[in-house]
Amino acid sequence: MCLWPTLPVQEKVRLTKIALEAEIAAQLYMRDELGERQSRVRDDQARQRLGDRADAITLRLETLQSRMGELGTMGAHDMRMMGQGRKPLPDWLERPARLFMEEARETDNRPVRDVA
Repeated sequence: MCLWPTLPVQEKVRLTKIALEAEIAAQLYMRDELGERQSRVRDDQARQRLGDRADAITLRLETLQSRMGELGTMGAHDMRMMGQGRKPLPDWLERPARLFMEEARETDNRPVRDVA
């Protein structure tokens, strides 16, 4: 990703879209899995921890989907202007597209035992 600053804007947008699609899919999967686990857990504290994790994922999904919406509004003219330096790149497009890179929040990662 050391070449990121030299990539054309269109390529940055393409790679960012791929990363966003993959991360959205992964986050949706994790949220669904947490919901499944939460429904099987009897311990109230454990159920709360799983709910807190699901809530954090939901917030992350909102951010990712918002960013995907921003990408969707970027037309060829916008990208050409950005490539010519006549319009600034969004700050998140100036950094290489990577999965799961947002700052981690302090979470309770204690294991939760599912009830079979």
